[in-house]
Amino acid sequence: MKIKQILGVFLLMLFIGCASNQALVDSSIQQAESLKTTAVANKASTVKISLADEKLKEAKKQNEAGKTEEALLAAEESLLQYRLVLAQSSLDGLNNDYELLEKEVQAAESYKNELKSKLEQIRKEK
Repeated sequence: MKIKQILGVFLLMLFIGCASNQALVDSSIQQAESLKTTAVANKASTVKISLADEKLKEAKKQNEAGKTEEALLAAEESLLQYRLVLAQSSLDGLNNDYELLEKEVQAAESYKNELKSKLEQIRKEK
């Protein structure tokens, strides 16, 4: 009798474990799709997005085949790749902003030096 109870509890735990893995897979796939949308909207590198897309497709394929562990691994890899794409896109944007600000500062310095020179000329003329 105890063996049946233990076996029943084991099967129940196994079922719950598989169900929670499936929920993790579904959640990871949804998150990856959301990050993909964000990456595309941010006009990130299409080459890098395509690498993440491949992992996402693999995750969906493995999920449909019932291979939850493989699907979860592929989904998590795609999530990481999309995050990397977004981080790189942000870095590129910040670098562009920095370059623009640097040019503005140089232009302001040049203008300041020009005004300083004119002021000195005016003082000398007096």
